[in-house]
Amino acid sequence: MGLSLRRALVREGAMMQSTTDTEVILHLVARAKRNRFIDRFIEGLRQLEGAYAFVGMTNKKLVGARDPLGIRPLVMGTLDGCPISRRRPARSTSSARNTSATSRTARC
Repeated sequence: MGLSLRRALVREGAMMQSTTDTEVILHLVARAKRNRFIDRFIEGLRQLEGAYAFVGMTNKKLVGARDPLGIRPLVMGTLDGCPISRRRPARSTSSARNTSATSRTARC
């Protein structure tokens, strides 16, 4: 995310309290012209360029989004009772260091 979007928001009157990209996204969502939160979130994210993965939450919903190319993946959920984002990857048989390793199930 470039500084040009941040600078444009400041020129338009946004008051930034930090230097995080998340704050820029919050301003984009707040300035969106849509009524529903999900529509505002989508409108804000459509203005971004580059890689990102975000999670937004309201009192009733949890919304996840990633960049259109999937450069920054977003994984939420569980598999076999383990949080997917915390799972260790299974070892591959194509690894030069692990030529004798077979495919194993990842553990939490």
